[in-house]
Amino acid sequence: MIQTNTNEELAQGDELYNSVMKDLNTDLLTTNTENIDEKREGESDEDFALRMERYKNDFEECERRLGLMEDGQMIKARMAKNEKRRGIFKKEQLEHTEEVQHAEEELTSFDDA
Repeated sequence: MIQTNTNEELAQGDELYNSVMKDLNTDLLTTNTENIDEKREGESDEDFALRMERYKNDFEECERRLGLMEDGQMIKARMAKNEKRRGIFKKEQLEHTEEVQHAEEELTSFDDA
């Protein structure tokens, strides 16, 4: 099954990316990358290489931070799942225990008669 992203999902992705990247390098925000080379017109080859190295490092750091955020969301999702699971099985166990107790009471009352 091929998953396609809606415009809303893409916008949410841009928002999340920008929220992380704004603290690293504002040149790399989605709103700033269109004219990035025009802003740096006339820079030396050395300055260009240094800028590309900074960008590489900033993208790597952004990826690391996004990974941490993703891990945090996964932890929260698993906690919610585990809580739901506990609730369901606790209820199931309680119902089963009540059924067993009721059956034992019936057997005891049958033995007494």
